[in-house]
Amino acid sequence: MTRVITPITHSKLENTNYLKHGFFTKIGGISKELFESLHINSNNTKEVLQNKKIISNHFDTEFLFLPKIIHSSKVIILDSIHKITQFKNSIPEGDAVVTNMQNILIGITTADCVPILFADQNKKIIAATHAGWQGALGEVLKNTIQAMEKLGSNRDNIIAIIGPCIRQQSYEVAVSFKNNFLEQDQHNTKFFINSTKPNHYMFDLAGYVRKKLENSNILNINDVNLDTYTEADLFFSYRRACHKTNGICGRQFSGIMIL
Repeated sequence: MTRVITPITHSKLENTNYLKHGFFTKIGGISKELFESLHINSNNTKEVLQNKKIISNHFDTEFLFLPKIIHSSKVIILDSIHKITQFKNSIPEGDAVVTNMQNILIGITTADCVPILFADQNKKIIAATHAGWQGALGEVLKNTIQAMEKLGSNRDNIIAIIGPCIRQQSYEVAVSFKNNFLEQDQHNTKFFINSTKPNHYMFDLAGYVRKKLENSNILNINDVNLDTYTEADLFFSYRRACHKTNGICGRQFSGIMIL
């Protein structure tokens, strides 16, 4: 049976002839119940393996590289066949992947955290980053850009696309959460607005990610402007699942590949 999947793309990368990318929805896979249907993670169950195959077929590649997400600032660089072979046998932990190799689909999974796809069109270097609040606060974005530079990229040429994630109107947090960001920089208060609940705030994670990219001199930043929490028909959302199903939900895939 042919599965129809329609990933969300952005014109800034869609109009290039050297790469393919997509922020996938939860539609088009075979997983059931709370994980219905295009659920992807690093645990290779029978259903997940089949879903990965569906995505790989969309990209017309045999190799999909997906790290085990740990909400860190760790970046994995794929720059040799040796590393590709090594990682076929063991799944490394990390929250970003950078490569300059062709036909290697790199990606990350999310369910409210921010997926960011990067591309240097001049040097043909790409990256996929998972930025939850911990990773964003812990410099996973800066580390991704530095890793791209190690492969020869110039940050003046890097395009960054912010994918579907939980948006400010859906992301209520406690004062202790806010304090994590104020300890880093008092100016981070601008990413919080008052909630209707006392001592709680609505946090702009996507806005914070954009500012971190700007602080790293990435100026070509784009955003698909979709909320994983409110778009229940399209996306898995951990926060929504916490409100309805004790936090049990799937993960959607975001990926990019050099042709």
